[in-house]
Amino acid sequence: MSEMSEATIALIAATEQIVVTKSQFLDWAGGSLNGGPNGDGRYPFTQPDGTNVLVPCPAVINAQVQAPYDLVFRFNSSPTGSEVIDFFIATTDLMLPANMSENSGWVASTPASNYQLALRRGGTLAPNSGDLIGNIVISPAGEFSFSTASGQPVMIPKGTLGKLVAPAVQDVGIAGMVVAVRARHA
Repeated sequence: MSEMSEATIALIAATEQIVVTKSQFLDWAGGSLNGGPNGDGRYPFTQPDGTNVLVPCPAVINAQVQAPYDLVFRFNSSPTGSEVIDFFIATTDLMLPANMSENSGWVASTPASNYQLALRRGGTLAPNSGDLIGNIVISPAGEFSFSTASGQPVMIPKGTLGKLVAPAVQDVGIAGMVVAVRARHA
């Protein structure tokens, strides 16, 4: 076989691979969460040796990035006045939705009157340091209500200290609380 024939065959094979790759790319780029050959949002790309690699499509990657990030706070016995109940460091940029929707809480022993916890960001572990970004109120009936201080979404930048602080006056009736505050990756 001549050099020209071998070059032509190689060029045709490369062109066919480009056509296949383009088609695969378009399928992948427009893919859905439950698309692909296995219904898991992963799409095949053919490697030069003819084997296929399954790659998550942009919709799957976006869904992973937008997944909820729950901040969970808890205590067993009644916190003292202005006690820092729990704290965290944001490991990624977080966004609390306006008025902290999608949250939940549970309390074993309810307070005598409305019990308002303060969610703060920044500052130190001193109870009143940093910005007040939201409140969590537990009623004597054991119902939880959540609000951001501004009524708007609140950003918690990566590396920021966050903390949940008890009210200034201790309520010895409250005990055994768990609360989950749902944030999103920003």
